[in-house]
Amino acid sequence: CGGNHGAAVAYAAMKLGHKATIFVPEVSPPAKLARIRSYGADLVVGGARYAEALAASEDFAARTGALQVHAFNQEETLLGQGTLGLEIEADLPEIDTLLV
Repeated sequence: CGGNHGAAVAYAAMKLGHKATIFVPEVSPPAKLARIRSYGADLVVGGARYAEALAASEDFAARTGALQVHAFNQEETLLGQGTLGLEIEADLPEIDTLLV
């Protein structure tokens, strides 16, 4: 579910030659929805809140066997974000503060 994370997943899927299905709540900004669509993802807009869009994505995954990539509550996502932080630090040694 989600705007920035959903766009990142859609972009990664596009680069890998796959199509993502992204679930977002109805309150998502139009610019974020457009970005997700621009990466070729199937976009499902539904639910007044994030929790409702998340529940819809969980139902979709259970029915289809799709791999879920949770925005923040998944070990693989957290490990990937940590790895990204280390990579940025290695590539930009002159920075003194990095928030990931």
